[in-house]
Amino acid sequence: MEEAILAGNLVNTYYDFANGFDTEDSDDKTLVKKELSPNEIAACIAELYFLGIVSFAAVYLRADVNSAPLVALFLSGVLSSFIYTGGIGLKYIAFGDVLILLTFGVLTTVFAYFIQTGEVSVNIIGYALPLALNTEAILHGNNTRDLESDRSAGAVTLAILLGKQYACVLYCLLLMIPYAVLGILALSSSWTLFLPLVTVPLAVRLSSQCFRGDLVMIPQKTAQLNLLFGLLYLTGLMTAA
Repeated sequence: MEEAILAGNLVNTYYDFANGFDTEDSDDKTLVKKELSPNEIAACIAELYFLGIVSFAAVYLRADVNSAPLVALFLSGVLSSFIYTGGIGLKYIAFGDVLILLTFGVLTTVFAYFIQTGEVSVNIIGYALPLALNTEAILHGNNTRDLESDRSAGAVTLAILLGKQYACVLYCLLLMIPYAVLGILALSSSWTLFLPLVTVPLAVRLSSQCFRGDLVMIPQKTAQLNLLFGLLYLTGLMTAA
């Protein structure tokens, strides 16, 4: 599944450039600055998907679980990694945010859980939700920053539909709701799940920054928050009594 996610990142690079969304001001300048050619990116995408299939085959042969759901989950992951910008390009028609939440909040978690247990549990999704929302905040922060350039290029993102003010409201919610979910999980499980709460000041600062219109570094800073939040969350889960 990891290879499919990496391939999806390159698919995003390829199609954002091909559709005219990547410019000198974009974060990803790989194709803009001709560091790689489109054909080289396409070759890397094919190689990563191939490696993903090989890796999945190895897992499939060793996994002592029902094969049909496992294959369905893997193929769904491959498809979602492509259609974000490739094919129908959900990113460009305001469904990219939904896809990211479903992929990181449901699909990858259920896939990993199913391999280990042979079961599909709705409860496990609750544990994935904090990081899924936090990850979606990175994407939404990026789309909020690029709202005007995306609109000029013909894209329709959720940030464009909401407008900058309400897009910042959603960004704030995506940062803050994970802490509420963690509180519920901690009260029903272990106090160690409160560890990520030390990142609340950073989340508050980023929310304020968004409302002030200081958006240039919002995606990068949100990713830094995501990393710290994730490490503390993982520590909390591993040390839970």
